[in-house]
Amino acid sequence: MKKPIVGILAFILTVCCLPVPLHITAAATIPMPVIEITSVSGQTGDEVAVSIIMQNNPGVAYLKLKIDYDSSLSIVRADNNDVLSGTFTTSKTTAVKPYVLQWMGASDSTENGAIATVTFRIAEGAVAGDKPVTVTVEECYNESFDAVDFSVSNGRVTVNTSSGDEPFPVIAASSVDTLCGEEVTLDISLKDNPGFAYLKLLIDYDDTALTLIEASDLGIIGGVFTTSKETTVRPYVLQWMGVSDSTGNVRIATLKFRELKAGITAVSVSVAECYNAEFGDITIVTENGIIQVLSAPQYKLGDPDRDGEITVSDALTALRVAAKLADVNELIMATCDVDDDGEVTVSDALRILRVAAKLANSL
Repeated sequence: MKKPIVGILAFILTVCCLPVPLHITAAATIPMPVIEITSVSGQTGDEVAVSIIMQNNPGVAYLKLKIDYDSSLSIVRADNNDVLSGTFTTSKTTAVKPYVLQWMGASDSTENGAIATVTFRIAEGAVAGDKPVTVTVEECYNESFDAVDFSVSNGRVTVNTSSGDEPFPVIAASSVDTLCGEEVTLDISLKDNPGFAYLKLLIDYDDTALTLIEASDLGIIGGVFTTSKETTVRPYVLQWMGVSDSTGNVRIATLKFRELKAGITAVSVSVAECYNAEFGDITIVTENGIIQVLSAPQYKLGDPDRDGEITVSDALTALRVAAKLADVNELIMATCDVDDDGEVTVSDALRILRVAAKLANSL
């Protein structure tokens, strides 16, 4: 029985030497299921609708959400968009806070999209600015009664006092998924920029979950760029000082982090000071970023491409790593180091190949 395996292994070694890209490095993480609330704007007295969007749905039979919101908003109604099957129910009255949305079905729904729409009324006396609308996943199960985890992305209602108001400028941190121990870069972006000469941002995060490596100015904004002297300082300061207004709507900086543990960690952005060349204060709305760190146990041993099956392609991945033709990361170690000796070798690739070829039942 060894000859077929040796022949296949020889073929794979030949393929390994071809100058082809390694597919797995292009897909280093499993897409995290996400529930997101969209953001809208309006004037006092307006009715505005936010959508609740589901992405990367792995299959849901039961879902219970809690919606909370700023006191200057009130819920008018909540509408089911029939993306999820089963019975849809809500809190008995719209005055309940947090407001509950619930879906209960007999089988999994796997569709993505806007699962519901919640309509708010903005109070007549609401102060202009950003009003948060948050979502919490209270419970979620699939048809096998396995818990389903979702990350969430909260929204906001931006209140303008009159129809002639300009949109509020926004500084936002991006959100990313990654693996423990790897480096990841978040963008800091600016939109609806009215023009500023001085900007001071404060960046904060959980330093037990993340380590800040560096912050980089992208050279888009004029003037002098400075930061806190040490990356361990929290909150970490980013500062731009110029003699004239910068008006671009672009990525203005990047933050590079290393992840220390699995989980969801917020990277918050706040504006300490901002004014234009005439020393007029500028109000800026901020949007925080989220780093979703996936842990190695989410991966199946022998399945680096994470398609749920152990195949010759997986053996090829392990063999390329063993032959030093591909980089080693946490995903590779979690899935390809079959004998758990701390490195990926030809022996690991052979064991994966035996299972793929149905010559062994387990690794």
